Amino acid sequence: MANQRIPRLTEPKKKKSRGKKVIFLLLLFFIVLLAVLFFRSSISKIDSIEIKGYHYTERQQVGQALSIEIGESFFTASAGQLEKRVIKLTNIEDVTVVKRFPGKIQVKVKEFGEVAHVIGLDGKMSIVLSNGNIVTPIKGKSIKLMPVLSGWEQQLDKQRTLSMLLSDIPQTLLSDISQIKPDPTASYPDRIRLYTRSHFEVITTIGYLPDKIDFMRAIIGEREPGEIILLEANSYRSYETKLKPGGTDSQSNENENSEG
Repeated sequence: MANQRIPRLTEPKKKKSRGKKVIFLLLLFFIVLLAVLFFRSSISKIDSIEIKGYHYTERQQVGQALSIEIGESFFTASAGQLEKRVIKLTNIEDVTVVKRFPGKIQVKVKEFGEVAHVIGLDGKMSIVLSNGNIVTPIKGKSIKLMPVLSGWEQQLDKQRTLSMLLSDIPQTLLSDISQIKPDPTASYPDRIRLYTRSHFEVITTIGYLPDKIDFMRAIIGEREPGEIILLEANSYRSYETKLKPGGTDSQSNENENSEG
């Protein structure tokens, strides 16, 4: 009679498999338990919120924009989400949020730069930021040399546009400009006049200003005080030439041809 093979028993494998499942469930239970304990403990809470870089924005405003408080979960919002909340504040140009575990949140804001002054009807001076916002000077902070924007009460939109452009002017040149006034004409409705502390008078437009800055700076740095016209063509004439009896515009024409 032929020998018959006896099939192997599989019962031990089943027991081994069941043992693995029990171990896995126990581990899962302890992980969940530890997670619950962790999120309930003080180590998972915000214990400090540090805010730096604000001057014209109140700290309370930044705190309200963050929408988080000490004692709340450290994981309530990501750094990127907090930055998106703060950047909505009108005076804030940029913001960086760093979360340092355990519990520390650092917020560094950068406000729009100061570019000009305005004098109110009450005679008080205010600061114009590069986005056009007007803010109150900070007590005890030294006042920068900046142009005074005068006569813009009826042209606030143009004043805002001008303020944005002033942020691109080098600080040495910006501090030399003492006053900027609107001087519209039929041909140039956005024409302006700039007066400098170095005794130059500049006629240009808001639209032309960005492309004329280098030419204006070169003339102011190299020539005697005079009148600079920066429109479709550039020209310069010293006050001495302008005041001479029978004086001509030869110097002005010469400089038109040298436009950079």
